[in-house]
Amino acid sequence: MADEDELVTWGGDGYPPSLRPILSRLGSSGTATLDVDQGWWPLLRRLDNDIAAVAPDYRITRLGEDLGVLDFAVASGDLTDEIADIIAGAQTESTGTCVVCADRAWLYRQGDWLVTLCPDHARARDARPARTDADIAEAVPRPTDQELAFALSAGVPGSAFTAQAQRANRAYVHASADADEAEMSSWLTSTAVARLLNTSPDAVNHLRQRGALVGGRRRNGRYAYPSWQFDWRNRPIPGLQTVLAVLAEDDDVVGISALMTGSWEELGGLSAAHWLAQGLPIEAVLRALEDSERL
Repeated sequence: MADEDELVTWGGDGYPPSLRPILSRLGSSGTATLDVDQGWWPLLRRLDNDIAAVAPDYRITRLGEDLGVLDFAVASGDLTDEIADIIAGAQTESTGTCVVCADRAWLYRQGDWLVTLCPDHARARDARPARTDADIAEAVPRPTDQELAFALSAGVPGSAFTAQAQRANRAYVHASADADEAEMSSWLTSTAVARLLNTSPDAVNHLRQRGALVGGRRRNGRYAYPSWQFDWRNRPIPGLQTVLAVLAEDDDVVGISALMTGSWEELGGLSAAHWLAQGLPIEAVLRALEDSERL
């Protein structure tokens, strides 16, 4: 474990000696760099050791990160069912490993990129939990008709595209659901909100249903509520219901939460939630939302 920590925190020139074996296998592909962040270096070293135990002279043809998953391939002549299983296991592990620190992680969206991060590094990068239906569709380029025709003419079976899409979708559905659950685990329960508002859980549920509060359903079937929507007096922040009405078509409550707590240049660097909690004009928030590309 200490050796793995040294890989993650490596600050020397070049790469640490323990990664030289895997670097040597990249020479034939014309590169000797690891196109992944240090959080995945321990995973790569274990992967190399496991494959080398089966095929000591195997060669790497592709190594990198693609849509938050380890992208790793060996020369076709070296590939066996056993090695394919080893690689698949490492790729599955990568979907739950932070690329920065190697801690438990989930899939996030950072700008136009999908990346696997722990909650701390996601906040540091201003990343938000990824959603399969929106983020994956935008991040994964679909082949054009010409590209598809060329692939089919080259002998690639049409079923390969469907199978690949299904595998990717299953992986990202699982990853995005994990990210949502991790985020909502720190939110307030209906009972906690009822105590804040000096009311009943049923009344809290009614407030959510009419758009006066935002809450998300967790895997246990119960609703959770982000704390940013309450001010220092434990009351809903001014203008909350009006803002939520603007966001009504977005059923991604985790995304809404990220939108409301991220800093906005239009609001002087404040988050929308902080702006409203200070009693500042709601019109500025509504204009920012209307002009924003984040929606």
